[in-house]
Amino acid sequence: MIPAGAGHQDLGSGTGFLVVGAYPRGERWNPCRDLAKEWPQVLHDVARVPLPATDPMYGAEGPLVEHWLRRG
Repeated sequence: MIPAGAGHQDLGSGTGFLVVGAYPRGERWNPCRDLAKEWPQVLHDVARVPLPATDPMYGAEGPLVEHWLRRG
């Protein structure tokens, strides 16, 4: 899992590599290309990402939810 705001790029992978993106209900993907120019908006957008209701892999008691609840 990649947290909100983390840049990522596939620099080369085999044909069996698969990426699945998921976003909280009501949210849309937001690609950023020029971080120097967009940085203030990027920080604002990342800060407003809602906490997930459940860990997408492990459910309500999963490590993602536990980590996010400790972040503050």
